[in-house]
Amino acid sequence: MCNVTSIVFKKSSPNSKITCYLGKRDFIDYMDHIDPIDGVVLVDPEYVKDRKVYASVLAAFRYGREDLDVLGLTFRKDLFCSTQQIYPPIDDQKKSLTHLQ
Repeated sequence: MCNVTSIVFKKSSPNSKITCYLGKRDFIDYMDHIDPIDGVVLVDPEYVKDRKVYASVLAAFRYGREDLDVLGLTFRKDLFCSTQQIYPPIDDQKKSLTHLQ
């Protein structure tokens, strides 16, 4: 038997009707490709009804020490932002499920 421990990061909306689960929070840019973002978004269809749900991803470069953030100094640079419709699913965007999903 194999014991595999994995961490899943969870973030919910204030009313818990939309929840996002990610396998990791840190992604590496290899110059020719970036680690794929693997996750699940759980949506309550009765709450969303006929509205659309979009996910926004913001990639930021962090540098410096985190303890200096308390002083009002931010050591981060926003690099990339992308938004995509995730609910209802768009037919041409259907992909195979990943291990986390």
